[in-house]
Amino acid sequence: MPIFRVQGNPTNPNVPTVGFADNFNRSDGPLGFTPVGLKPYIQLDAVPTSPGVVRVVSNRAQATSVGGFVYQVLECYESNGTLTATAAVVGNRQGGLAVRAKDANNLIRLALRLSAAGPTYTLQLVSTTVAQANLATSSVTSNNGDTIAIVMDGPSIKVIVNGTEIMSASTPHFVNETKHGMSFAQTDVAIDNLAFAAA
Repeated sequence: MPIFRVQGNPTNPNVPTVGFADNFNRSDGPLGFTPVGLKPYIQLDAVPTSPGVVRVVSNRAQATSVGGFVYQVLECYESNGTLTATAAVVGNRQGGLAVRAKDANNLIRLALRLSAAGPTYTLQLVSTTVAQANLATSSVTSNNGDTIAIVMDGPSIKVIVNGTEIMSASTPHFVNETKHGMSFAQTDVAIDNLAFAAA
């Protein structure tokens, strides 16, 4: 008989778990649940007819196929807080983190590398109601092993890399959305040590 894990607060099952942490230190395969918080990953595909595949590969999260942007997010029940991660492999195309995701076409995305020619951090607004826009850009070059934090407080969003704030923005979009996680556009980006802590 299979054993099922129930997500939630063990002392009060009616209170959902807010934070999570995942170091991906497990066998290669589906992402499954976070080891801390026991949250299931939720896949959002920008091209639903060509869904991507994101898996644990060598103790990191990595897309093994993409048909467009694919996001792996978690329901955190809190829009304000800090999402942290390690850029295990930056790669040559866009990939990175996603916060305040409503769906695959309405969210805020941190691109670690906007293009092969521009390996810098870019905070982007992705929306079906307004044109996609860069909320903030940085001249800081993204590198393998960078530690990244996205700090959200109401409309304010700050990006901290290796302990230094590199950019900030203010946007009213998606301030009440509570799903945060990872973004992949190609198979050469890998994320490690993903975590969220509520404000």
